[in-house]
Amino acid sequence: MLNIGWSVAGVLVPVGLTMWITPRVVHGLGTDRYGLVVLAMTTIGFLSMLELGVTAAAVRDMARARAAPDPSEGRRIFATVLAFYGCVGACGALGLYLVGPALVGSVFKVPAGLEAEARSALALAAAGLFINLLCPPFNAFLRAAERFDVTSRVAIVTGALGSMGAWYFAIRGDVLGVLTAQLAASALSWAALAWAARRVDPQRIAWARPSWQVLRGMGRYASWAFVSQFFYSASQYSGRLAIAAALGTTNLAYFSLPLTLVQRIEQITGAASQFLFPRVVALGQDEMAVATLYRRACKIVIAVGLSICLPLAAAAHPLLLAWLGADFARASTSSLVILAAFFGFAVLGHANSGTLLGLGDSRTHALLQGTQAAIGLVLTLALGRWFGLPGVALAFCLSYASVGVGHRIVRRRLGPASGRGVVRGLALLPLAALPGALLAGVTAPLTVRFGVLGPLAAVGIGTAVTWAIIVLRPTWFLGEDGSLITELVDRVRRRWPLLR
Repeated sequence: MLNIGWSVAGVLVPVGLTMWITPRVVHGLGTDRYGLVVLAMTTIGFLSMLELGVTAAAVRDMARARAAPDPSEGRRIFATVLAFYGCVGACGALGLYLVGPALVGSVFKVPAGLEAEARSALALAAAGLFINLLCPPFNAFLRAAERFDVTSRVAIVTGALGSMGAWYFAIRGDVLGVLTAQLAASALSWAALAWAARRVDPQRIAWARPSWQVLRGMGRYASWAFVSQFFYSASQYSGRLAIAAALGTTNLAYFSLPLTLVQRIEQITGAASQFLFPRVVALGQDEMAVATLYRRACKIVIAVGLSICLPLAAAAHPLLLAWLGADFARASTSSLVILAAFFGFAVLGHANSGTLLGLGDSRTHALLQGTQAAIGLVLTLALGRWFGLPGVALAFCLSYASVGVGHRIVRRRLGPASGRGVVRGLALLPLAALPGALLAGVTAPLTVRFGVLGPLAAVGIGTAVTWAIIVLRPTWFLGEDGSLITELVDRVRRRWPLLR
């Protein structure tokens, strides 16, 4: 529970910072220059697929190595992964630095007069790519050790410092300063992760000669994990890059903000379920225990996703109006409504992914991600042309149809016990979230005069109403796993007697 709490906090705090800092950055830079920031960050995210799937393989192998009494194998794995990422990051950064200037104007539509800033932004993105690719070895080790509290604390501190730096430069209209602040935060994150990993296990986070045999042993698992990561990056970023190429960076900003907000909420469920991967690896061949763990994870992530996303969809326009102003509200409301409504169900994919990777089935995981990417690409081209930004949002959502296929595959692998009550939860949990969504939709417009905190409070109240309904009748919505909610409530009451 401590790991889950810190993991969720590691997402909630950046979400709060994003809500507070984004309008200030947008207003300070202007929509056109903010589009350059989004373009640079999107480029870093897309090229992060150069990790080639080694992160997932590293988590698996480090989790196994930590169970061995001899730390030498763990040292060899860590040193190999670190050397690999250093080489890949240097090559990727050099390539982006050389090619980036040619993309401005020829590929990306940049407003007149901003070409020089766009080239400099992509040069900073190259440096950011190198630093970002130095972090996964330490993140992988801490994940294998199930120290999500450490990674979350680092994310909270560095995210806060990066946001404050971005705000400082944004109010001065300095787009390159904003990117430099983000770059400095990434460098600080790398240093903190390295220090923390060394503190957690100094015997395994130590110098050793990188081994080609270790890297080759990761090969098959990592190759499929890379294919999966490639398709994930393609599905997440190709739509944004296509908007930048076809509609310009201004429309990219209009679409990216609602998408980023919804993805932040999706990361809450991802943070709560990220323990699945190393835990499934640790459970090994105990399929009944894995089936129970997967079933419970499915129900909890769906409940969390719907309880937040449906009230958010209902309060979309007042939230955007209070947060970013009338222009953004007019251009982005429909996209946010579509994305929030669909992502409430799509969070089931977190449980699928963690379980399949933990079982060592990276091939199936990659095929599911490929299906999602293919559906998303085809629909983005078609619906984006017909309906503009709302069509792109709908394409993003419909691509998550592969989540249902993934659930069926896991259920076939682990047996009927892994899926018992999940479909029922998908049908009943939206009914539990409906009163909260209606309440958020009614109260949010009345709170716009209080700024963004007003609509956010309405969404929070809607989420609280949903969970109050679930807590009152947990077995109605979660079936046999409703006992998890009952046990949690009893634990809270024992700790805080005033709540009895």
